[in-house]
Amino acid sequence: QTVYEQELESKLRKYYRVREAAELFSVSEKTIRRWISVRYIRAVRIGGSVRIPSTEMERLVQPCSE
Repeated sequence: QTVYEQELESKLRKYYRVREAAELFSVSEKTIRRWISVRYIRAVRIGGSVRIPSTEMERLVQPCSE
């Protein structure tokens, strides 16, 4: 895949599963669920499953502006 194709694919993806988020951040699924429960990560429920919006994933990887 080219860089362009990878970027396009990531923009088209709107929600991540807990498992996918855990893999991307190299933490456990339990940690992701804990982050959701303490509202460190905003998540939504879609059809009974928890999903994390791609905008939230992007926010987490941005460096702090402090």
